Amino acid sequence: MSPCRSGMVKISLAIALLIGLGPGLARPRSAYAEEADKLLPAETLVAIHFNLQQLQKSKLFKKYLSEQITEALRNNEEVQKFQEQSGIDVLKDIHSISMAITKIPQGINLNNPAAVDPKDFELLMIVRGDFSKDRVVKALKDLEAFDTRKYQGHVIFVNKESEEQPGYLCVADDGVILASNHVSRLHKSLDGLNGTPKPKGISSDLKAVIEAIPQGQALWFAMTKFQLLKDLAQNDPNAADFVDKFVGASLSIAVTDKVTASLRAHATDADAAREFRAGFEKLRAMLALLPLGDPNVGPIIQEIINGLKTGQKGAIASLELELNEDALKNIVEQIQRMLGGAVPFPGKVD
Repeated sequence: MSPCRSGMVKISLAIALLIGLGPGLARPRSAYAEEADKLLPAETLVAIHFNLQQLQKSKLFKKYLSEQITEALRNNEEVQKFQEQSGIDVLKDIHSISMAITKIPQGINLNNPAAVDPKDFELLMIVRGDFSKDRVVKALKDLEAFDTRKYQGHVIFVNKESEEQPGYLCVADDGVILASNHVSRLHKSLDGLNGTPKPKGISSDLKAVIEAIPQGQALWFAMTKFQLLKDLAQNDPNAADFVDKFVGASLSIAVTDKVTASLRAHATDADAAREFRAGFEKLRAMLALLPLGDPNVGPIIQEIINGLKTGQKGAIASLELELNEDALKNIVEQIQRMLGGAVPFPGKVD
């Protein structure tokens, strides 16, 4: 196995684990993604952003999911009660959700990820939207699931249903909700919101990775090289070579009248990026070796292969998957057949 391919396998496993727990090329400003949230902590290692407004504007969402989600929310009494008391329309007033992973435990064994203690991770969630702080605080106080405490004039809600690892939530301002699994992390973010001290902002590497993500993404994930990746690679020369040339990576998903998923690997230079692109090409070739003749998975794999392409711009290598509406229908219908028709295709079908 080539150094690039072996290294990418290890890094991919690490990224998958993180997701399971919840120097870029200069580009014109108009091509940038929305800027990273100013409340992302300086210690952020991994950032995840979900743009609900962007998703809901898409043709696919309106056609296949809007009615179903609206109906599900309408039939949920607890959601309806909270929306009435808080003044929040979940679909209209929640604009985006960002999550930062600011601490990752060392010595994770990828062969036994279940042994990882979630408490050893430190997370911060930022919810932005159009809502009143006072009205949401009042609605939350009426919920039996929370205890409350005070910090610097803020009300912090503590999830009392989980004693081992409680969650902490605060409506920090009009249109801003912060939540964390560690109260100290929440305190730091509230201090930063108040400007005491003024937030330092994320690292330059992570900022560059985020800024290389195109605008109009419904979901993106961005990361830089951190200690866990170095630890995983230390006993494998091939993986170590990959990590030495690796700066960061992002995965983004755009939803319009089609779905486009883009994986970008940021390298130390253009030569290293060519190696990463070669690794992506090998991955695409490996998919073609899978059992395409299998009547169940073959059509799905073929649709994915048809939609894959690789690219490179300067020190960034990319792997992009594009699936139009017909391809998505074919995949879902094939999955239906595999499940015996147990999962109906959502929304309107032409």
